Parts: sequence; structure tokens; C-alpha cells
Amino acid sequence: MRWKAVNAEIPETSAMGQWHKVWHAGGEKSGRTFRLVEDNLQEKLMKEAGFVDIQVKDVLCPYGPWPEDPREKEAGIVTKAAFENDMDGKSLITAIILVT
Repeated sequence: MRWKAVNAEIPETSAMGQWHKVWHAGGEKSGRTFRLVEDNLQEKLMKEAGFVDIQVKDVLCPYGPWPEDPREKEAGIVTKAAFENDMDGKSLITAIILVT
């Protein structure tokens, strides 16, 4: 997963820009990759497993309650809550990997 802004780039120097670097470094140090989307791993592994007619679709998901559309607003609220409530766990596991 990679965070993207719809109308602008997320600066590499921002907290979100830096978080990706730390997250990916943790994956590399653990001998695994956390670049499932960037490396197109899901599609590759599904093909290896014998699936055919695989369709890949990028889906924009809002982060927060800003959309006017009620369905998108709800998706944004849930996405933000899920990410923020799991940030400690993601950060902690990455920190443990990087220092060991």
C-alpha cells in the first residue's frame, strides 16, 4: 500500500513520506517484502497459483470524513479509524525488526 494524494504528491520529508521508508526497510531487514502493491505481488502469486482472468483495479479510498458522498464519507471514516488504531502495532513491529 502506498498513500497518494489525489491533487498533490505527499512530500518525502513529511511524516507519511518517511513512514513508507521505515516500513519498507523493516520488511527488507526481516527478509520479507511489504511492497505487495508496488511489486505487484498479489497478481503474480495468483497467477502462480493457477488463477486466470485476473483483473486488477486501483481503487481510491478516502482518508477521513471529507467526501460529500455518504458512501465515500463512511469509507473514509472507517479507513482512517483502522489505520490510526493500528499505527502503534505497525510502528512497533517495524521498530523491533530494525533494531534486532
